[in-house]
Amino acid sequence: LSFTIRTQAELRTCTTIVGTDVATELVEPSGIISTQEIRQLEDAVDCYFTSGDKESVGVGSVCIMGSMPPGCPPDLYATLYKKIARQQSDLICLVDSVVGLPFLLDAMSQHRAGDRDRAHKLNGTGRRNNMLKINLTELRNLVNIHQDGDDTSINDLSSVIRGLFETYPKAREALGYVAITNGKRPSYLVTVGTDGGVDNNQKTDVIYEIKIPAFVSEDNNMDKGEGAQALYPIGAGDTVAAGTLAAWQYLMQNQCSGVCDWLDDRVQHALLARKNDDFAILAFAFGLACGSASCLEQENSVFMINSALQLFDSMDMPQPYLMKAN
Repeated sequence: LSFTIRTQAELRTCTTIVGTDVATELVEPSGIISTQEIRQLEDAVDCYFTSGDKESVGVGSVCIMGSMPPGCPPDLYATLYKKIARQQSDLICLVDSVVGLPFLLDAMSQHRAGDRDRAHKLNGTGRRNNMLKINLTELRNLVNIHQDGDDTSINDLSSVIRGLFETYPKAREALGYVAITNGKRPSYLVTVGTDGGVDNNQKTDVIYEIKIPAFVSEDNNMDKGEGAQALYPIGAGDTVAAGTLAAWQYLMQNQCSGVCDWLDDRVQHALLARKNDDFAILAFAFGLACGSASCLEQENSVFMINSALQLFDSMDMPQPYLMKAN
């Protein structure tokens, strides 16, 4: 069953200008989506869950990505999420968009990923399997907390994260994780604490710093030298999201059944060799390796598995920092 809805509006054209160590993407505006086309998409999701038995139509994870074209209501992502989540109690959801975020966080906060015991069994933490992935610059703009210079301290990052929870009160109830990327600089994964142990016993937000090994793009050789630059970063963010979600779902699935026929064996072995108690931390580290490896390829969001695994294997274990859950 296809979820692709062909629209009357023409597809937009994106043009990438590539320099020696930087790339810029020029994106045309999208055409307007009609109410009928939106209804067709919603109907396609409903039809998926009524087309067969529950075993054959299960959904392990969903990724919500990107901007929405004109004509789409701001709560469309939330509407689609609710349609899927009501059918799948232990759904993994990665959000790589800020479009309609208040509506989406509200929908997520209402969805309970099974009972507490089931959540502990599935992910080892009891934490919600919902993650917001966002670039640090975008997050700063979202909460209106800015900084001069490129360096980011843990204290500064803590202020930005608190700003997120103050700007979006439902975020703490909705999210288990906030994944923050920052180009070639270290990325961060926040495991979200609670005010009263709603879904887990962690009452403090924990920030994990994940350092990304540097590399050069010539002949796909890795290099830890200072100043190494990626040539083709367009699409790397999408690759991070896809790699994170694939690894996360695999680790959850392996915990339950140990059987997987859709993920490359080399990736499975690499993930199991560095298995972390919190699957999302390990999954995000792998996603970052995939995104970095994609910068070596001219085609957007394409990477060589060996390149990603080499980066992943050279990563140090993420370092945790505690912050108060205000």
